[in-house]
Amino acid sequence: VTALGEGWRESQPPQPGFGLTVCGVDIEPEEPLGSARQRFTKSAVGPFVAQYVQAHREGLADEVVSALQAALPTCSTFETRGESPTSPVTRFDIEPVDFGPVPGDAVIWRMTSQGEAPITQDVALVADGEFLIGVVSYVAGGPPDPAAISAAVAAIPDGD
Repeated sequence: VTALGEGWRESQPPQPGFGLTVCGVDIEPEEPLGSARQRFTKSAVGPFVAQYVQAHREGLADEVVSALQAALPTCSTFETRGESPTSPVTRFDIEPVDFGPVPGDAVIWRMTSQGEAPITQDVALVADGEFLIGVVSYVAGGPPDPAAISAAVAAIPDGD
């Protein structure tokens, strides 16, 4: 929480899992062997930063991050369905944002849902051995500050 800067505090944890197919890449292609999650906020209405840590078989995290690093540069929109087969399909637009330096074991993108109440999220995935670390930054009513996701990714210890 200190890496995010002044005013941030721990909050209620986010919903479990971050299953989503982004630009043809399933970011949770296998059931994790274990997981943990935490959320941080500045106030009851945000901004928020959620962190998900999932343990997978060796190599899976690298495969997911590499596939996204290859897919995102040529992808500007995608559609996905929630966790349930009856969940509605949601369309997301991807927009370029300067997040500063991105570590080689990470991928970061900004996506905005389409519909009546669009939500913009900055999303990062970091491969760290058997761990796939997901970080999501969002705020109601507009785009999040790119510095929040950059600070969160920079604060992830290198486990190699």
